[in-house]
Amino acid sequence: MPFGPPSGVDNEWYLIHRAGLHSAIKSLAVSEDGEGPPVQLFLSCDIVELDKTSPSITLRGGEKYSGDFIVGADGVNSWTRSYIAPNVKPHSSGICCYRWMGFWDTFSKDPLTADYGRIKESLLDWTQDDRRIVCYPCDNHQVANIAAFVPASEVEGKKYGWNGAASKNAMLNSFKSWGLAPFRILDQADETDIKVWELMDMEVLDRWTDEKLVLIGDAAHPFLPYMGQGGAMAIEDGVSLAAVLPRGNTPLTEIPERLRLFETCRRERANRVQEYTRRNGKNPNDKDHPDIPETVEMVKYCNNHDEWIFSTQALEKHNLGRRQNGISVAAR
Repeated sequence: MPFGPPSGVDNEWYLIHRAGLHSAIKSLAVSEDGEGPPVQLFLSCDIVELDKTSPSITLRGGEKYSGDFIVGADGVNSWTRSYIAPNVKPHSSGICCYRWMGFWDTFSKDPLTADYGRIKESLLDWTQDDRRIVCYPCDNHQVANIAAFVPASEVEGKKYGWNGAASKNAMLNSFKSWGLAPFRILDQADETDIKVWELMDMEVLDRWTDEKLVLIGDAAHPFLPYMGQGGAMAIEDGVSLAAVLPRGNTPLTEIPERLRLFETCRRERANRVQEYTRRNGKNPNDKDHPDIPETVEMVKYCNNHDEWIFSTQALEKHNLGRRQNGISVAAR
């Protein structure tokens, strides 16, 4: 069914390919424009050691880099997480995802899928028992981002990682009993473009911070893709960090406390969306699968939120408490 922004969503609704969003954020980060120095990117670095007390990282070649604190944003298979929760490892969700990019006008040119090609600004979602197809437009309806979810037991060969080559025939076989139109969308795929990987989950961490190390994004709270919120929550994490650690007036001695404040700001919201996402990925016949009213409310919860305002207010309250206890606070 088509699914667009429901009534009551206050903020703008975007359907965007992750690569496009990543490129836009990277462009801003490395630009000379804006407040603060541009970000320097160092790629393919083999980090072998981390010090969370006197924050620094050491590369295999012996190079050492120091800073005020360390942000572990290294994904579901996070290495930095081992310095906070060494015994916590991601595990399989039992589902694999086939994913590829197509052209939206391909739908319009095929009689079986022409009706879908005319749908604008909406996500298409077909769900039946333990499998699912999701499709949405990007780049002003030029590109289609398509994903097909199946039991991991039906996927042959290597399933770990996000860039594994896939068998189109195996994917089609998993949906052979489906209707002609959604099956045709799968059949339109170029096999050389299809990738497959196993979706990973993880238990909730006891904490995201320790001394001057903090985890964000999937390193702290990995998301399954059934709500499209993994990247959004990671961006909110970054916004929250910026809010509670204002540039130029955060005393270095307060950093561990501010990182704990960041976690306080983010933990409840991230965990709530994460748990809903798990339920939303279940078989629709499962008694724990959310109904449509709950889904609408969760979409509102995800979208009607301003993390900058929320975390800034949390910092103001935090500083007020310190003043009331006779502790000096740097001016904002």
